[in-house]
Amino acid sequence: MDKVQHVPGTLSAAQAELRAKDHLIASLSEELNVYRSLCSALEGKLGKKEGDIIMSMAKLARLDAQIGSLTKKNGEYKADLATMRELVQNQQAIIQQLKAGSRDFSEKVNTSPLREKDEEHQADRIRSLLERNMHLETLLSSTQDTLAQRDRTIDHLNDRRAGHETEVLALSRDCQRLRQFCASLEETIAEDEEAMARLRITIAKERVAAEEWKTLFTLSRAQPHIHGAANISTVGIFEAQNRKIAELQDKLAECHMQLVASHNGTIFMPRELLPVNGGSDSAPI
Repeated sequence: MDKVQHVPGTLSAAQAELRAKDHLIASLSEELNVYRSLCSALEGKLGKKEGDIIMSMAKLARLDAQIGSLTKKNGEYKADLATMRELVQNQQAIIQQLKAGSRDFSEKVNTSPLREKDEEHQADRIRSLLERNMHLETLLSSTQDTLAQRDRTIDHLNDRRAGHETEVLALSRDCQRLRQFCASLEETIAEDEEAMARLRITIAKERVAAEEWKTLFTLSRAQPHIHGAANISTVGIFEAQNRKIAELQDKLAECHMQLVASHNGTIFMPRELLPVNGGSDSAPI
């Protein structure tokens, strides 16, 4: 009879435990919503980084085209420089030969008009060659300056290209880390949702069991002449359900520890979420 009299208190405790579990499910659902929001934000960040990679790759392609074009033009300029240097040297040699020939001819010819005419012709030719040679030297100097400027431009473009390659590599690594983190987060969400679904099923079963306890207790009070049989039946069911509650509490603690571990932090569960025989106002999970 004493055990039957304890049933109302036990039913109240079981109902309080069920309410605590409902509250815990609501808390876990809120945390899962936070996880989903974080995952969505990470996916947005991942999409932006992938867009940055595409833009950087396009810049690299343009830089490669510019470098290739300038390198080709520099090769042509270098070939022109070699030709102009050779031409300048040849003309200088011709000028020297003309000057030497003019002196030899002047020494051999005594007729004054012929000598003056030849000297004038040689002087005009030498003057023309000198002017052309000066023009070639000016063009050669300008081409050398242009070539040096293009070399500096190519070096600058190569530096920019190296910077973009480094940026692309860093963005690719960031994208890979974000993908891995998103995958891990989605896996954690799926596991937690599965654990919550199992917990809801268990709570539903416990609610049915609590109603059965209440019905048995009501029947035992309404029919005192069968107290003996009712006591045995009710107490047996009560003890079995107590064992189920203990098992459920263990599973609930394990699920919560897994959730906390996946979040890589320490969460303190309020006292009303602890088992009915809990200790202080809050405890680390």
